[in-house]
Amino acid sequence: MPKLTRRDFLKMSGAVAATGATAAALRGRYKSLDEVHAAVPEFQLGREKQIPTVCLNCPSGCGIVARVADGKVVKLEGNPLHPINQGVLCPKGHAALELVYNPDRVQGPLRRVGERGQNKWEPINWVTALEIVAERLKDLRQKGTPERAVFMYGEVRGQMRQVIERFMEAIGSPNAISHDSLNIQAAKTGHFVTQGIYDLMAYDLENSSYILSFGASLLEAGRPTQRFISGISFTRRGRPVRSRVVIIDPRQGVSGAKADEWIPIKPGTDSALALGMAYVIISSGLYDKDFVDNYGFGFADFKDEDGRQHQGFKSYVMANYEPRKVEKICGLPSGTVARLAGEFATNRPSVAIMPCKGGLLDGTANGLYTAMAIHALNGLVGNIEKEGGILVQRYPQCPGWPALAPDSIAEKGRTAERVDGAGTLYPLARHAYQAVAERILASKPYPTEVLFLYDANPVYECPGGQRFIEAFKKVPFIVSFASFIDESAQYADLILPDHTFLERFQDDFIEGIGYAGVGLRQPVINPVFRTLNTGDALIRIAQGMGAPVAAAFPYKDFEELLKFRLSEIGTTWDGLRQVGVWAVPPYAFSPRGSKAWQAEVVGRDRQRAPRDGRFDFFSRELWCLLKDASENRLRELGIKARGDEIYLPHFEGPTGEGSEQEYPFLLNVFTTMSLGPYSANAN
Repeated sequence: MPKLTRRDFLKMSGAVAATGATAAALRGRYKSLDEVHAAVPEFQLGREKQIPTVCLNCPSGCGIVARVADGKVVKLEGNPLHPINQGVLCPKGHAALELVYNPDRVQGPLRRVGERGQNKWEPINWVTALEIVAERLKDLRQKGTPERAVFMYGEVRGQMRQVIERFMEAIGSPNAISHDSLNIQAAKTGHFVTQGIYDLMAYDLENSSYILSFGASLLEAGRPTQRFISGISFTRRGRPVRSRVVIIDPRQGVSGAKADEWIPIKPGTDSALALGMAYVIISSGLYDKDFVDNYGFGFADFKDEDGRQHQGFKSYVMANYEPRKVEKICGLPSGTVARLAGEFATNRPSVAIMPCKGGLLDGTANGLYTAMAIHALNGLVGNIEKEGGILVQRYPQCPGWPALAPDSIAEKGRTAERVDGAGTLYPLARHAYQAVAERILASKPYPTEVLFLYDANPVYECPGGQRFIEAFKKVPFIVSFASFIDESAQYADLILPDHTFLERFQDDFIEGIGYAGVGLRQPVINPVFRTLNTGDALIRIAQGMGAPVAAAFPYKDFEELLKFRLSEIGTTWDGLRQVGVWAVPPYAFSPRGSKAWQAEVVGRDRQRAPRDGRFDFFSRELWCLLKDASENRLRELGIKARGDEIYLPHFEGPTGEGSEQEYPFLLNVFTTMSLGPYSANAN
């Protein structure tokens, strides 16, 4: 570095002084900063607007305000009116501008011209691209095989999930396959088979006195992350008596470091710990007797309608999960198990939180039973639909979709077995995203001829992603809606790039607060490149197919569809655009035992079990589904339990190669705040 001489220093000082004198002169001549900028052309302010929208860089769905100057987004800030983030914005949200103006974005529709994976493309126009897709789908329908179209999708918000499902229904395919099975399906299914609601619950953290998290990574990647951050922050500084936060996780992470106590546990043994705690709560008489007796099912031994005796949750736990037995499974002292149980049951309202993104709860045979065991703790202390406990997430009421036109081809196709095996090969699953590759390779239950990928990058997301590359070779036609050529998009035949979330309309149902709310994602700038909202693309494809498919989407564009679906939420479209969010706090608790309790709180989504408003410690949903399962079928499902244990929360150890060793290796999957969306078109 050149040496700074005295002469150079004096020159610099003079320049600075001159600049200061100029600024002083300007201040004396002009009355405001605006007049200064007008007088000095190089400092002129552009025309600035502030437009509310919703972030999509993680599942929190935070409200943001985009500052737009001369048609370009220059800054993003939190929207103080949004209930999730209340004006704050994390680094991932601030970094969204890098996605919008990234030169590596796909700048228009592309058609493959080389071999798959060679990354050789030619640009085409949107009219031609959408016509190609419509013709492919029309060919499937003309052959009477519309079920051979498969739509794999990732993070979808608000109406977009229903638009995808309706699009596939109109074509005649049951194969709208979500990546829920990669992260949140175990939690949703755990709620479903115990509480009768297939959804993630909300947690009233602000009013909870004891927060017990089982590997949920609350402050890094809990769903929704910002909701957990703000809720736990309030328990630290916003109330006179602090809540106690306990993190149970093999990995400490940020959540464990910030907690009152971090308890490392052997990976995959969470269910044993939860049931060991249940043993102490029951044996000490600390459970909520009113809730268990009047709003629970299967706590005590019982006889079914055919007079057969069944073991209940109480006797099963007392026989199998004494803390000294649990100590050998979890690696935690029995005294710690007993202490946690006592703290959880006596510091009410308390809440037990299960992981819903990453962790050993997902993708394991033990995942469902772990979710059931954790949720049973909430049932034991009666913190279901109660202040400081578990809340059922409500959603805005939307007008019904127009009835689908009579269509024998579509009706037959919709009854076909799903390509992923959900509901048949995997009877407990709503989706089996990671199973698609093997099923395509085996042409089961039929060949896949058209594959759509929306916010879906299975080559990257799924274990053994190489199998998806092999599967793609068997699919004649693949369409990706990715904004970047990711690991899966490079094997597509067409890339129809989506707008980023700052360039498109999309509603966003608010999650994690309990009460109903919706945020509006709206374009804050004109599209930077020749991209198209995927919602608009699907509408145009359906309309290009003609009757009867076109009748499913009688809308000019996706904006008109949103106006229709949000027309009854309690505010106007213009009002929603101006504020960016609509919600109806405070949370309305349903009186226990009322019809509202039964309909909204317990039993809302039950398929086979009675909708009687009871919390199932013995899952009647599992009983109806598996009571006739053969020994071979149970082995296929990876269920080790037999008898009544199948329908009760229980611990099943790890399976797979090396699992029987004294010190088996287990992959403890976790998600961090810095991990971006799987596929760039989420942005």
